Amino acid sequence: MSAAPFALGVLLLAPLVTAQDRDVDWGRLSQRFDRNGDGEVTRDEFDRPRAFRFLDKNKDGVLSRADFDEGEEEAGEEMSGAPDAPPSAEGLALYESDVLPILESSCYDCHAETSKRVKGGLKLDSRAALLEGGHSGPAIVPGDPDASLFMEAVHYGDPDFAMPPDGKLDEADLAALAQWIELGAPFPSTGDDVPALPTEDGTAIDIEAGKQWWAFRPVTRPEVPTPAEADWVWSAVDAFLKLRMEQAGVTPVGDADKASWLRRVTFDLTGLQPTPAELEAFLADDAAQSYEVVVERLLASPRYAERWGRHWLDVARYAESSGKDSNVVYPHAWRYRDWVIDAFEADLPYDQFLSQQLAGDLLPASSDDERAAQQIATGYLAIGPKSHNTRNPVQFTVDMVDEQIDAISRGMLGVTLACARCHDHKFDPIPIEDYYAMAGILGSTETLYGTHRSLGNLRAAELVELPLEARVPNGPQMPSELRRLFERRQEGLERGLANATSDVEDL
Repeated sequence: MSAAPFALGVLLLAPLVTAQDRDVDWGRLSQRFDRNGDGEVTRDEFDRPRAFRFLDKNKDGVLSRADFDEGEEEAGEEMSGAPDAPPSAEGLALYESDVLPILESSCYDCHAETSKRVKGGLKLDSRAALLEGGHSGPAIVPGDPDASLFMEAVHYGDPDFAMPPDGKLDEADLAALAQWIELGAPFPSTGDDVPALPTEDGTAIDIEAGKQWWAFRPVTRPEVPTPAEADWVWSAVDAFLKLRMEQAGVTPVGDADKASWLRRVTFDLTGLQPTPAELEAFLADDAAQSYEVVVERLLASPRYAERWGRHWLDVARYAESSGKDSNVVYPHAWRYRDWVIDAFEADLPYDQFLSQQLAGDLLPASSDDERAAQQIATGYLAIGPKSHNTRNPVQFTVDMVDEQIDAISRGMLGVTLACARCHDHKFDPIPIEDYYAMAGILGSTETLYGTHRSLGNLRAAELVELPLEARVPNGPQMPSELRRLFERRQEGLERGLANATSDVEDL
């Protein structure tokens, strides 16, 4: 993919670029196109409108030496200007998940440091290279995809300026590239602020060195400090807060009155304000444990489970439809939603909370009710966006697995493991082998999300079958004997269909 010359590569006979600085040679351009010899090139004389707009720096409708002088001055000012703002987390995530795979698959053969031959003088494997551009100048204008030559090329706006040459990118890829440039075209930092992992052969990362980063170290219990004003401290957490405030020279505000405290803690834990009766009872309670009593009451409230269960549902990317390129409804997603709320209300230990969502169908169960709940918990893997109209079933599966890996790693591990689909992590101890080891596990399972085949859904799926005797809302109520009768009837229908097919083949 090349941000190659509007006015250079398309001028087929004479190269208008010096080998030293890659600036446009005004003398050669004017000699070729200034047909009336007036020292300027008009739109009629130069019949490449997109290239003309790019080269006409002062926007006066003609090309002259002044345009190229002005372009050199602008380039000098840009190089000496203030540094860009730090890249946003959104922009970096978009680069890792969408942009880098596009560049690697469609561009880097010809436009990267590792290319055997860098075409058009353009490299796309660093932000600095994109800003410097190729023979035609900067490839991108951060924040403005419409003004970026790179986007002009991938949109096939000019037949002589269309990249990649083997076929236009799809609309989703074009939208991702445009959004990335709008966000400033960020690349991951390689400076001192991010610990680059040492490598032995230039390609493999050092896993053991990466494990020394603080986020991957085992959790330890630090010693509780003793601040100067120890009487302010009510808990171990307060001790850390008070010590840090003393170090910063900050004085804490006074304690909240009881009414204010009750309002705050009730809003925090339930999202609701206290009732008049609750306020009256708390104000009248002078016992030393009155605050603890309120907190325990709120933690036991169903409203607490609903409020904080909702936070986990956001992490779990919960929705009752798939979204993405076709919006297919998940009619039974509500079961997973209710399971999350029930888990919070039952104070389910966090390790069990996670393991049931990952492999609840494989865990031992002491009753049909427990079995059903654990099966419903695996809805964490079943929901999520899917491209239901993907024609290639293998592509659909690997994309669904990728989304599941992303949900597991970001939601449960706090890392973007999905980036390793295409490359080793540069800064985390996660090689591409880890990604595909996990993809092998998920790919060997059957994801049942319960949708019907339709014009908008080529990739339908069945539902998980819950135990017949399980007591779940709107659950199976069919007696086991009747169920077996239906199963035998279905088996008979299938045998009859098989026999009929065999008879037709014999004829």
